[in-house]
Amino acid sequence: MRTIDADSAPASRADFVASLAAGLRVLSAFTSDRPELGVGELARLLEMDKRRTQRLVSTLFEVGYLEQDPETRRYRPGVAVLTLGYAALQSLDLRQVARPHLVSLLDRFTQSVNLAVRVADHMVFVDCLRGDRYRLGVNVYVGDRVPIHLSSLGKAVLSALPPDECAAVVDRLVFDAVTPHSVRSSAELEGQLERARRRGYAAMDQETTIGVRSVAATVRSTDGRPVAAVNVAMPSPLMSMAELEESVAPAVVQVAARISRLLPPDTAARHATAVLGTGVSAQT
Repeated sequence: MRTIDADSAPASRADFVASLAAGLRVLSAFTSDRPELGVGELARLLEMDKRRTQRLVSTLFEVGYLEQDPETRRYRPGVAVLTLGYAALQSLDLRQVARPHLVSLLDRFTQSVNLAVRVADHMVFVDCLRGDRYRLGVNVYVGDRVPIHLSSLGKAVLSALPPDECAAVVDRLVFDAVTPHSVRSSAELEGQLERARRRGYAAMDQETTIGVRSVAATVRSTDGRPVAAVNVAMPSPLMSMAELEESVAPAVVQVAARISRLLPPDTAARHATAVLGTGVSAQT
């Protein structure tokens, strides 16, 4: 990704807006390895005056492109940043390649089929399909995000990361329970991830929403890196977890493998850039 340097812009470029370029440099400082930063850290990373950095951060916070942790006072990219990538998402090879295979899953299982990528410690939905007999009672849309450890999509991606990278993500997670079924500790999560590696798919049983369970499999780039994950979600009264794993999981695994084989070699790099423009890893 091209580095934006507001201070070295040619003087003859009358159409160059230095403050805009500087704001984009601030957003670009956040990566999967640096999901939260303080003003001082940003100033040092960008080699920028701290007072100027504070003004830029305050502006980005006011317009919703940065969020602030009320306890640590550190900043992280806000949900509004995702809107910058929506147009690009419409033309991503990943989404284009995956769509007909997602439709095949929807035709077979009728409820909910999703494609999501990793952005820091969350999964962001990039395609969401609903059947005519959809009964989940909860809707997710393109751009919605869910904590990586509470979704089958995220667990599938985590299980496919190199051990050191997976451990680094797990170490920084906060295990706040969303439902009585939510994973509550790193040890419990690591057990789930080990099962996912062994079985080739990840499962989620009512961890984010009571009455919703799902299974997911990883989509990989040509070098084996997790690019995304595909899942099928079902209402718990319609199908038990055992039935979901027996009848749905194998189909999800097959579709994820099929999509992986069809991806162009550079999908992972171009997708990561398109989602946020910040170099975050694209990985429910």
